[in-house]
Amino acid sequence: MKIAIPFAKNEINETMEDYLRWRGDLSFEAAPFNLIDNMVLCELSYVDFKKVVPVKNEEGISLRELGRKIQKKDCYKLLNLYGGHEDFIYAVCESFRFGNLIVKNYVDIFEKKDNVQFSAIEFVLNPKLSYIAYRGTDASLVGWKEDFMLSFTRIKAQEYAKDYLQKVMKPRHTYYVGGHSKGGNLALYACAWLSEKQLDHVLRIYDNDGPGFDPEAFDLKKLEKLRNKVTQIEPEFCVIGKLMEVKFPDVHIVRSNETGANQHDIISWRMNGIQLDEIDAHDKASDWLDETIAQWVAGVNHDERKTFVDETFQALAAGGATTMQEVFNKGLPEVVKAMAASSSTSKKVAFNLAEAAVLGKKKK
Repeated sequence: MKIAIPFAKNEINETMEDYLRWRGDLSFEAAPFNLIDNMVLCELSYVDFKKVVPVKNEEGISLRELGRKIQKKDCYKLLNLYGGHEDFIYAVCESFRFGNLIVKNYVDIFEKKDNVQFSAIEFVLNPKLSYIAYRGTDASLVGWKEDFMLSFTRIKAQEYAKDYLQKVMKPRHTYYVGGHSKGGNLALYACAWLSEKQLDHVLRIYDNDGPGFDPEAFDLKKLEKLRNKVTQIEPEFCVIGKLMEVKFPDVHIVRSNETGANQHDIISWRMNGIQLDEIDAHDKASDWLDETIAQWVAGVNHDERKTFVDETFQALAAGGATTMQEVFNKGLPEVVKAMAASSSTSKKVAFNLAEAAVLGKKKK
C-alpha cells in the first residue's frame, strides 16, 4: 500500500513531506543518515503507539507494520500541540527508507499527580545502529506544566530519560540520540550521565529546538563532554530553544513555513533539496522575546517561580480543561477568574514579566 502526498504548490517552501519524495525510496546504506532523517524520527516519536505496540516488545516490530495497524484500528493520534499530518506519517511508515526500521523499547508514561509526561522509542536502523527518540511536550496541561518546571527544578521525566538510555544501550551497538522540544532537553540530560565508555557508542546527539537547563538545578559542567557530539537545530523565530539555552558549536538555524512561535512545529521547517533551508541569524523579534523571558527568569527566585507555575496551571485547569486546546476552546473565562484570585507572589511575577516586556520593547 502506498500513500500519496500532494506536491507542495511552491517548491521553495519544501518540508519533510517533500524530502520523503526525494529520499523515501533510498535505504540508509545508499543515502546515509542526515539531519532531516533525525527530524522525521523525532516527529514519529509523537505518534501514540500504545494500542499497537506489543507489551513484550523485545524483538521489535517494523514501522511499516505499526503504520498499518494504526490505520486498520483507526487509532491514529499525533500527541503534540499541532496534531494532524496523518497522511505524512502513513507515508513515512510505508516508505522504503523508513518502513523497514524496527521499533523497540517503546515507553509512554503519564503521571498526573507528579506532573510527568514521558515517552521514548528506539528505531533500529540496522543491526549495529539505532536512533533513540525522546518525545517532546504533548498537548496536555501536565506536559506543559512540566516544561515550566524546568525553570526552577529538575523534572522527573529527565530521570526517566536517563534510566531509559542506561537500560536500552547495548554493547557493540551504536546510537543516535535526539528529540524535539522537551525531547531535546531529555536527550542532552540522558547523555550527560553516560560514562565515557558508553558515550563512545553515541555517534550524535540531536537537540531540535529544545529548552536548556537552570544552572541552579543542574550542573552544566556535566554537558561539557557532549560538546563535540551535539547538533542543535532551531527555527528562525526561536523561543523554546532559547529558554535557559546551553550553546554548542554545531548550530543550524532553519527557515519555517509558519510564523512566530508556531515555527516551533518541526514539520514546518524548510528544506532546500536534501539540505535544511538555513539562515544566518534568528528573527529580531524572537531575540527581543528571548531577552524579555531571560530578564523575567533573572528577576524572580526559585520559590516565586514555583508558586507562579503552580497557580498558573491551577488556573488553566479551572474550567475542567486537561489540554491546551481545551483551555482555548472553552476555559478562558474560568482561567481569568482564577488568575485574578491568585497569590501576591504570582501577581508579582506576572508584573515582573510585563515590566521586562516593556523594557525590552523600549530597547528594541
